Amino acid sequence: MKNGAKKAIVFSIIVLAVLFSGCSEKMQNSDSSAKNENAGKAELQEVVITSDNLQDGRWEDQITNTEKGDNVSPQLSWDAVDGAACYAIVMIDPDGNNWLHWIETDIRETDIKEGFTTEGEGSGKYIGPYPPEGTHRYDVYVFALRESRVPESIHFDAGGNDPDGILQELTVTEDGRNDNCIGYGMLEGTYESVRQEDLSQESAAETQLKDEEQQDMKLKIGDTEIPVSWEKNDSVDALGELIKEGPLTIQMSMYGGFEQVGSIGQAIARNDQQTTTEPGDIVLYAGDQIVVFYGSNSWAYTRLGHVNLDEGEMTELLGNGDVVITLHGYQVAPSKTDDTAVSREEAQKNMKFNPGDEKGKSIGS
Repeated sequence: MKNGAKKAIVFSIIVLAVLFSGCSEKMQNSDSSAKNENAGKAELQEVVITSDNLQDGRWEDQITNTEKGDNVSPQLSWDAVDGAACYAIVMIDPDGNNWLHWIETDIRETDIKEGFTTEGEGSGKYIGPYPPEGTHRYDVYVFALRESRVPESIHFDAGGNDPDGILQELTVTEDGRNDNCIGYGMLEGTYESVRQEDLSQESAAETQLKDEEQQDMKLKIGDTEIPVSWEKNDSVDALGELIKEGPLTIQMSMYGGFEQVGSIGQAIARNDQQTTTEPGDIVLYAGDQIVVFYGSNSWAYTRLGHVNLDEGEMTELLGNGDVVITLHGYQVAPSKTDDTAVSREEAQKNMKFNPGDEKGKSIGS
């Protein structure tokens, strides 16, 4: 091999060795940086937070900015963290694009009373939960700091506030060190929009009214009023629709020695299931015929109700020839329009305190 070729090979080996050494050093530095970052997170002390205003995971009404609330910041307590000179507090709604409801950055105690910020003792800002609809989560974070810091990226009473980003900003000291935050904790609570609660209550009231209306549907066999327990289903509701303008009279016929059957004049909602009937059962057959039993049979029916009489009494009423039955007394509750969707802007219009009002503005700023 010529000297020139040997020199070229040696040079190539040296270059590769240098490149490998540099890559190895970068990988080591990268691994070391990642380990230090993870170690820093692991070294943060846990801050356990409690609040008298959080009951069974739900924030109490008085801290909210709704017609039920007073828009006062909640009571908080936590154990002191060794080395902490002060604490920062934020409240964020993660279900509302990380909406920021509370910011305090220089707390010098570990037990703050209800209304600490809104009544002027704190120097921060607070506006209580006001979910536009449904149930939202409101997370309170407490950060233990060596020195007071104000995150520059936060947006009060607005979205886009990342808790991890706030932690990173608070971690940096004024002179650029990354050891300012030495502990943190989070307290989670929920709150349901006042409108949603009202709608739920309305729905419950409507259900109760509907049940009462179903119980008010009466059955007469001949001239005898009969006690009936009605099912809660679409078929019973459809019968109610038929008779809301007046009684429905049905000519019945004996059949099979165990039932009376008659046409209701039109087909209604049905959900037939294979059924073995008992004396007193009232069923829908083929969607347009009502059957009242004084004996037993097995077939596909939709249950409507049950007459609260024994077999002997049913046989006496139905087993001696064709009868006429009358359904009457049922009223259908008016339907309500579903208008539950409410924007945050609309919710703000209905808030007890607007952000510019005395209890919604920055206190001490």
